Amino acid sequence: MVVGTGGRMNDGWVRSITVTLSADRMAAFVTVRPGDAAGAGELTRALERAGVVAGIDAAALEWLTRELADPSFEVEGAVIACGSAPEAGENGRVELLFAAGIQPGHLRDDGTFDFHDRELLKPVAAGDVIGRVWPERAGKAGQLVDGTRLEPSPVTEAKPTLGEGTELHEGGEIRARRAGVVSAKGASIDVVDRVVHEGSVDLRSGDLHMRGSLVVQGDVLGPFCVEASGDIEIRGSVEGSVHAGGNLQIQRGIRGSLASSVTAEGDLSAQQAEYAELYCGGLLRLGVGVHAKLSAQRVEISNKLRGGVTQAERGVLVREAGSPQGVQTEVEAGVPLESPVERAQRALERAKAVRNVRPISRSERAKGEKLGRVQAALQAAEIQRLAQREHRRAELTTGAFIQIGVAFPGVIVRIAGKQFVIEHETRGSRFSLDRETRELRFHKVAP
Repeated sequence: MVVGTGGRMNDGWVRSITVTLSADRMAAFVTVRPGDAAGAGELTRALERAGVVAGIDAAALEWLTRELADPSFEVEGAVIACGSAPEAGENGRVELLFAAGIQPGHLRDDGTFDFHDRELLKPVAAGDVIGRVWPERAGKAGQLVDGTRLEPSPVTEAKPTLGEGTELHEGGEIRARRAGVVSAKGASIDVVDRVVHEGSVDLRSGDLHMRGSLVVQGDVLGPFCVEASGDIEIRGSVEGSVHAGGNLQIQRGIRGSLASSVTAEGDLSAQQAEYAELYCGGLLRLGVGVHAKLSAQRVEISNKLRGGVTQAERGVLVREAGSPQGVQTEVEAGVPLESPVERAQRALERAKAVRNVRPISRSERAKGEKLGRVQAALQAAEIQRLAQREHRRAELTTGAFIQIGVAFPGVIVRIAGKQFVIEHETRGSRFSLDRETRELRFHKVAP
């Protein structure tokens, strides 16, 4: 469409300059026919008549002005101006600094795949950065060649809903206010210190690790692991490993294996334990124990204890120990205990101390001397630990006791190294250490 013309007139129009606009007014084009020489004034007037006021190409304007001086010059549809489209902005967004949802697992260094750590739970410590809020960025307006302004699409602000366990810091950082597990559902973000896992802990969920307390509504299958810094409640049974920094309650039974362990820094309770290793920093309550290794401050077996080894720092209370068939069952009190976590930590520290030995010179002798000093220090620390353990044993034996309602032949009772083997069925037995003679003392109680 011709919307603007210009030229020089002597006896009429001898130089035709035509300006046309595209249908969307995003471009302007110039068509020039041969005629008398013309200049910038004629070109400018043609642009003005067409309404072109924006996006004029300076280089094209200079070129056309120069060429118009040539009477033979002509051009068809040369671009003289271009509009600009609006530049889109960016909406504000929330970026979480962890992989959302359950993961397939992880590739080990040896090329095999680990299906245990599937990151179903996202554990964090207080103060950890768990995400970031990025502000919105407004777009840039565009313009048609006739000067009409083109507004960009509006942008939205990110407005996450933060729970009590999170807080927004300067710079947009979302930090955890407490230790726990990240809970992110849509725009709602929180750190919770109690999680209910609906289902079992198995290949579908992978291992569960968290800071806080955890409820598992199903079973813990082997060889999977559940670990929490607080209390744990298992509403099914346990075949895998469970480690609670607080109390541990298992509504059904525990069946162990070589790859499993069940520990609690606080109290521990379950209906039964078979071929399992249990450690408890407080009171261990079981209905039935079968060929299990039990360690706790105090142990109470409300029904039967068959085989295995039971050790307690302060006392053991058993309704029925051993069996009529004479299954060897060891029960010991006054034993200083050490949690599996402490044992593992001590072994790790020893390994690190030896591994960190570096040669102080090129002399292998110098390296050997340094290693010798490290080993001597480790031996001294171990001697000190054993001395403290013996001191603790002496403290415990004064009040340690073992009480059994019914004891069958084959039950071994032990306090402070003093041992008594039950050879006949005995009812209502209580054992303790005599303070003066340091011998094992036995007296009858109500079964």
